[in-house]
Amino acid sequence: MDNYNLVKFKYYLLETFKAFKEVCTIHNLTYYAAFGTALGAVRHQGFIPWDDDIDVYMPRESLKRFMALKGKIQGHYDIAFTDDNGYYVYFPKFIDTNTTVLEGEDFTFVGGVWIDIFPLDEFDMNRKDEIHEKNLIFSRVYKQYFKSVRETGLSVLLRKIVKGDFVGSVKTITDIFYYNPRSEKFKYELHSLIEYFSSIRGAHYCRYSPDINESDTYPKEWFDEGVELPFEDTTIILPKHYDKYLTTEFGDYMTPPPVDQRVSNHGYYFLDFDKHYTLEEVKKILAEKE
Repeated sequence: MDNYNLVKFKYYLLETFKAFKEVCTIHNLTYYAAFGTALGAVRHQGFIPWDDDIDVYMPRESLKRFMALKGKIQGHYDIAFTDDNGYYVYFPKFIDTNTTVLEGEDFTFVGGVWIDIFPLDEFDMNRKDEIHEKNLIFSRVYKQYFKSVRETGLSVLLRKIVKGDFVGSVKTITDIFYYNPRSEKFKYELHSLIEYFSSIRGAHYCRYSPDINESDTYPKEWFDEGVELPFEDTTIILPKHYDKYLTTEFGDYMTPPPVDQRVSNHGYYFLDFDKHYTLEEVKKILAEKE
């Protein structure tokens, strides 16, 4: 994205988090900072300087009540999930609906500046082989679902052919004739697996991921009531035993990575802080810039 302003993006991201935190307080919802957000709170008392997202965990019981608020949140915020056209991930997002974010050229879901909310389900060590097999299926089904909601159609195919993108052209043809017509089927299978994971009871938490290597388990007592730490000009809740959590995720987490690795892993194809545009409006704006 041209003219990407990291400082400005972080301002809107932090405001979105504050709104999310207020919703959690009003409705007595539990959340915990996750991944680099938790690391940033401990090591930098805020964002990791080169990072540009906020991730949180939410235990399933709170998440179910949170999802019931979709379409009912006051102000310019809402919750996005798979019932939104083109939505492409297996977890919900809390979105600033006065802004516009389109992550990639082939994406059809237009959101706004968002907080990623990862479900925190339970894990039964006595059923680990069974759960592992379900996680393998989850990985396959999610990949199919993701491909089924990518932008398809003759215009997309012609654009890639003109660019000489042979691999992209083949992917689009496969999307048109195989994945896209089966999108509702994949979505149903995805939700069935999410329901399976949410039904598990055990002494550990797990963030089930399509990337099985990321489906880490943690003792529940690491989280408990959480601990509040400074985060920029506000505060954020971390797992009670955040040192154990961060060591599991990052190892020596207090030592920053080499300078050449201090980059964001996120990209934004189109971004606007002042207005929310539809996909058609975004395409028109981009076409006028060509």
